[in-house]
Amino acid sequence: MASGRRVESNDANALYRLVQKERSALNFPFSISVDGDIQLTQELDREDKDGYILVVFAEDQYGNQLDPPMEIQVIVEDVNDNEPQCELEENVFEIQEDELVGSLVGQLLAHDADEEGTLNAQLMYSIASQSPAPSSSAFSIDPTSGQIRTLKTLSRQEAKVYQLSVTVSDPAYSTECKVIIKVIDVNNKLPLFEKKDGRHGD
Repeated sequence: MASGRRVESNDANALYRLVQKERSALNFPFSISVDGDIQLTQELDREDKDGYILVVFAEDQYGNQLDPPMEIQVIVEDVNDNEPQCELEENVFEIQEDELVGSLVGQLLAHDADEEGTLNAQLMYSIASQSPAPSSSAFSIDPTSGQIRTLKTLSRQEAKVYQLSVTVSDPAYSTECKVIIKVIDVNNKLPLFEKKDGRHGD
C-alpha cells in the first residue's frame, strides 16, 4: 500500500526496525522498507483506533543501535464512512388528544459512529411520510434535535395511531427510523344524571 514517510539514518548501511509503542490487540498496520519508507499495510479505521505512536530503530547488522530511537505519531483522520443508526428499531410515543398545538410528543434518538463533533457526525431529521395521511401534516420534527411536536389538535375520532417514517441523514448517508404515536383518549363527555322527582310522599 502507499508509503507515507521516510526516515534516514546518518549511517548509509543502517537497517531499520519499526515497532508500535503502545500495546494493542489490533494488528499493527505499518511496516518499514530497507530505504526507511514507512508503509501502510492495511486500511485504517478511526472507529477502531484514532492514532498510533511508531518507534523506528536504526541498527547495524548485529542489532546495535546507530541512532537514538525515533518516535512518530500517526493521527487517523475521520472520513464519513458510517450511516446514521436509530437508537431503537421502533420508537413509540403517546400523547393525549386535545393537547395544544406545539405540544412535545417525544424525541427521536439516533447516532453516528463518525468522530463526535465533526460535520460527518452531524445528523439532520425530517419526516418522510405519515400514515394515515391527513389533508395537512399532524406533526413536525426539529431538524437538529429530533424533537417531534404536534401541528394540530389530535382526536382519536380522526386517528388512534400515527406512523411516521423519519429520515435521519449526515452529509453523505441517510437511514429511515420508524415512529409510532398513540393518541390517548380523554374523557371529554359530560356525565349524565338521572332526574328524579323532588316531591316526597306523604
